[in-house]
Amino acid sequence: MPAKKNKLNTDFFGREKKTSVVQRFITEETPAPQIPEPAPAPVPEIAPPPKYYLKNAMEDAVIDEARAALKHMTDMCRCEKCFYDVCALALNTFPASYATSEQGELFRKAVNLLNAETRNKIVAAVFDAITIVKENPIHGR
Repeated sequence: MPAKKNKLNTDFFGREKKTSVVQRFITEETPAPQIPEPAPAPVPEIAPPPKYYLKNAMEDAVIDEARAALKHMTDMCRCEKCFYDVCALALNTFPASYATSEQGELFRKAVNLLNAETRNKIVAAVFDAITIVKENPIHGR
């Protein structure tokens, strides 16, 4: 018994179709081109925070108070230079209160903020500094 011819490979009369080079190329199984996988991005090294450092514990308290005070001042310049001049003048009225570790910094901040007298001195120093900077702004020097 003759083998059955595949209907896809025969024409209307049952004759075997001739395939062109292009059809054979398309129908042949060709391996997919190998695309190299991209190299993984390098993971940035995150340095651990330093164990010891120097930090003036009054800095954050004065900066926070200066930000709060300047929000309510409409006649005061709000540029970065004037802001930092206010902070520097206010910080210069206090003795240095440095800490060398995070634990020491948190302790000094807590002592400064819980002490009502110190908080009042910070507010007064910031408002005195605002008055000085408002009367004598030093822009761009």
